[in-house]
Amino acid sequence: MKKKLKKICGIGKVLTNKTVKPEQLTQDDMSGYNIFQMNKLVSSINIYLPDIAEISMFDMSKVTHYTYLFNLLPNNFIKANYPKSNKKNNEDEKIVASYFEFGTRDMKTAMKFLKEKDILTIKKKYGRQK
Repeated sequence: MKKKLKKICGIGKVLTNKTVKPEQLTQDDMSGYNIFQMNKLVSSINIYLPDIAEISMFDMSKVTHYTYLFNLLPNNFIKANYPKSNKKNNEDEKIVASYFEFGTRDMKTAMKFLKEKDILTIKKKYGRQK
C-alpha cells in the first residue's frame, strides 16, 4: 500500500477507485496525504464543491478526512483533473507596467481588466508586435 499512497495523484486515484478502506491505512500510508491538496482535487468536481467548502472550515486529522472523502465519493471511478495554474507572459506584464508606469500590484490589476486586443495595441506602440 505504501507505493499506492505516496503521491497526491496516487492518493486521489486510490480514493476515487475506493481500493483502500480507511481501516486499512497505516501511518506510513498517510505520510503523503495532504488535506489541502485533496480538497483542491475533489473540489474540481462541481457537485462536491459545497461539501469541500464546509469540511475545510473544520480542523481534522488526515484519517478522519480520508474517511469522510471515502464515504462522500461514489463507488465507481470518477475522473478529477487537478487544477493547474495558468502560465503568465512576463514580457506582456513588463510592457504594460512601463506603458502605464505602474508598480507590480497595479500592473496585476490592469492585466485582469485588459483584453488581448488592448495588450496588442500597447505592444505595437512599443514596437514589439508578435
